[in-house]
Amino acid sequence: MLSAFLVALAPAPLPPGALSEDAFTELLETGTRQELIEGCKRVISLGLDQRLRQLRQTLLMLNTETSSLAVVFADTRALLRCKAPDAALQVLERISPNVGPERQEWLLLQWRAASDGLDQRRAALALDRLSEGSAEVLDAQLLTLAEPQAPSELPIQRSALDVQADQLEAMGHERAAIELLLQEGQTAQLTAQRRQRAATLLAAEGEPEQAAEIAGAAVDVAASASAWGLSGALLDDQRRYQLAAADLQGAEQTNARRLRLGRRLADGMGERAAVLSAIADQTSDPALAQQLLDRRDPLERRRGALLDVLLSLDAPAQEGPDERLARLDLAVQVAQRLGHQERLMDLLLLQERETRVRGKTWLRDRVTTLAMKQSGGNPARRLQALYRRQRALLEDPVLPLIQRQIWDSKQEQERLLALKRQEQVVAEQDRQLGFAPFPVTYRLPALFEDLARLAQAQPPPGEELSLPPAVFGVLPQQLPPAEAASMASQLRQALQTMGLSDAVIAEGTELFRHHVQRLARREWLQAALSADLDAEVLSPQAVQRRAEWLALEQELDSRSESLRALARFGRSAAGLQALAALHQQEDLMWSGSRQQELQRLPIEILAAEAKLQSDLATGFQLRAVSTPPEQAAIALSEQWELFTSNPTADSATELQQQAAAANQDALELEALRFRLASLLPAGVVEPLLLEQLRGLELRLRSPQSRGGHLGPPSSSR
Repeated sequence: MLSAFLVALAPAPLPPGALSEDAFTELLETGTRQELIEGCKRVISLGLDQRLRQLRQTLLMLNTETSSLAVVFADTRALLRCKAPDAALQVLERISPNVGPERQEWLLLQWRAASDGLDQRRAALALDRLSEGSAEVLDAQLLTLAEPQAPSELPIQRSALDVQADQLEAMGHERAAIELLLQEGQTAQLTAQRRQRAATLLAAEGEPEQAAEIAGAAVDVAASASAWGLSGALLDDQRRYQLAAADLQGAEQTNARRLRLGRRLADGMGERAAVLSAIADQTSDPALAQQLLDRRDPLERRRGALLDVLLSLDAPAQEGPDERLARLDLAVQVAQRLGHQERLMDLLLLQERETRVRGKTWLRDRVTTLAMKQSGGNPARRLQALYRRQRALLEDPVLPLIQRQIWDSKQEQERLLALKRQEQVVAEQDRQLGFAPFPVTYRLPALFEDLARLAQAQPPPGEELSLPPAVFGVLPQQLPPAEAASMASQLRQALQTMGLSDAVIAEGTELFRHHVQRLARREWLQAALSADLDAEVLSPQAVQRRAEWLALEQELDSRSESLRALARFGRSAAGLQALAALHQQEDLMWSGSRQQELQRLPIEILAAEAKLQSDLATGFQLRAVSTPPEQAAIALSEQWELFTSNPTADSATELQQQAAAANQDALELEALRFRLASLLPAGVVEPLLLEQLRGLELRLRSPQSRGGHLGPPSSSR
């Protein structure tokens, strides 16, 4: 107890680069201002907060009796560099010059200290006193917002007028900020930028008409300075304010001007935005349509193409059972990459039902495992996944009662390790030894597989040769061509010296050639799908490829009979017996782990059910009460179910809002598309506008050009 107390009292060890206690004490007692500033820099970089407080206090008390302005200003700057704005204000309060350059410097230091200390009122008051109510003085005064961090850098500076406007806005004095921002700047572009901000504040204050007028006037100012990007942004702002003020005719005229500007500047994106706005003007609610388009476009750029791919995998009119399973599995891969959690969980439910009906036990196990993993954080989805996982596990053969009663995972694992060691001992006895000059020994599966991998290696795109994946082999997947040729020669010569008959060599060569082809094909199919998803376009053969991949995945499963048969190749009777015992134990461990998982599921099911209870007065334990993020996830799933069962504008609106709050872009985009499709039914939009839009999107190669995002709602609903 005493030793623990003494350890607690011992000072924490100092990080590398810190001054010793004696040196730091000497710095506090005898250090100059510059030395104290350097000490501040060091302790800030090392995170020594206690020492930083001591240095600040020393600087604050350094010249308490002085009446020199120069000393006060120097001490103030020192404290600011030590991140002590409140102490800097205390130093400034020691003296107050009345007029002249000294007062201007005093006010500027007071502004900086108040600004660093986030005292917006005091900072704004300092600038007001500095300008004496003159906007021209504020505009002419440049304030340093950040000092240069390197000798080659310049300080970041900004007009005091813009800084004052920011401070007034932060204080809630929007009107005063607007008055400042309507002042002329030193350049036409600066004037237009200030008016753009003023219009934004006016619109937020509920005056869209005046905001539209100011934005429109700022367009001409920006155009006079050839600030075309700013001009386009101001036109977009003006149109938005006009729509908010229900000035539909003015909004159309502004958009026509925006369209002309885009064509004049060959601005394809600007022209496309104007065409979309023209389409919005033809709806029953242009303001809402424009709002949805503005929100949708960034989502389309991030998620639109992959969402089109996912929706394209909706069930066709006719398809075979194997094709349906492959299409569902492919859709799961796309939904995972897209991050569309709700569709992903729906797809996994469909896939679980299909695998159950088809008796695809191995695939059903994968599907239910993935559903368990993906449902985390959402008790509603978690409960669905738990039920299906439980149903799948209940269909397993049950271990004998006596075995379940004495089951011990640790003992079974130790038994598995012992059987592995025994199998290795027997394998050493089975293994044929090569004659000199080949002292290396080989296992036949590894030898035949590595020979087949070298024979099927791809030509090197660079300096490395790419080998197919390995199960038994020991060679890496990348080898220099010279080393690969040398290894192939050694392996072939070793094979000839192992005393194997020609029939065995021919059989092994053919077996492992086919095996390596399957490994390479599976890897190629997975890489092709990854490339498709990266490009956000599926190959026309994507479903057939996925069906082939699933078949290979089943054949190459670690517990599959095909792999175990290859592992038995060339083994003696003792070796086969050792392998059989090992495989039997592996199967037993697999069954035992599933039985243990089944025993744990009822507790998890109760916890998930408890989290779905809306009445906290129930008898469930408090630990099972859902957290706010879980409650939001539950509500989102419920809204998604409502939307898919009865898609309406109201259900889509609510779904979009909840998805936006949860940062689920793909889900929000799907709801946005539905709302836009409801506003833009077929036959409403002029065909010429649609033709212009398609031409622009194809020219720009935008993701939106790949799908019918302005068309009717998806047939999946």
